Amino acid sequence: TGTWTYIGPGTVTDWGTGKDADDFDAEPEVSLYGDYTFTWTIQNGPIATGCSTSDNVLIHFAEQADAGPEQFVCATLSATLAGNDPSTGMGTWTFTGPGSVVNWGSGKTANDHDAQPLVDAYGDYTFTWTIQNGTGAGSCSTFDNVLVHFAEQADAGPEQFRCATLTS
Repeated sequence: TGTWTYIGPGTVTDWGTGKDADDFDAEPEVSLYGDYTFTWTIQNGPIATGCSTSDNVLIHFAEQADAGPEQFVCATLSATLAGNDPSTGMGTWTFTGPGSVVNWGSGKTANDHDAQPLVDAYGDYTFTWTIQNGTGAGSCSTFDNVLVHFAEQADAGPEQFRCATLTS
């Protein structure tokens, strides 16, 4: 007979419709995102005199990307992004906007969920947070966008003096 066991950050909450840990084709649902090692063990005969064989499969459960709330930033060209920190896989920020990202913040890269991009032009930027889970066949990714509106410092101009007129 065979049995699934596992190691991971959470627990198996369901092995699949009509299934349990003794079904080779179980479809586990877990309580927490993260990396799990599932081990399928087949026991042949009594434990004391028989033999067993086992094999592992790694399953990486990644959460949906969340780029955080829309931001309105005044009189600065820097913002602090609020993407979710992936429990597995890698997150990456990309952007579109009227300018470029000069840097992603002190000690930060585009792979930091809490990057602090410094842009070189005011305007509206769309930052996209993508969580890539694995590479190649069988991999998956999710993404989410956040709008960041960079507005320049208000400047009403210099003091004015007008003579013999009621208009500026």
